[in-house]
Amino acid sequence: YHHLPHPYKFGYAIKDHHGHQHRDEHGDGHGNVQGSYG
Repeated sequence: YHHLPHPYKFGYAIKDHHGHQHRDEHGDGHGNVQGSYG
């Protein structure tokens, strides 16, 4: 896993026969990352 050298944000949601997953994450380019996972 590599940190991007600039601010970024991404997320995804998956729904399949195992259920539902989501991820929402963003970073400020200085190694500070916040997000929610489920």
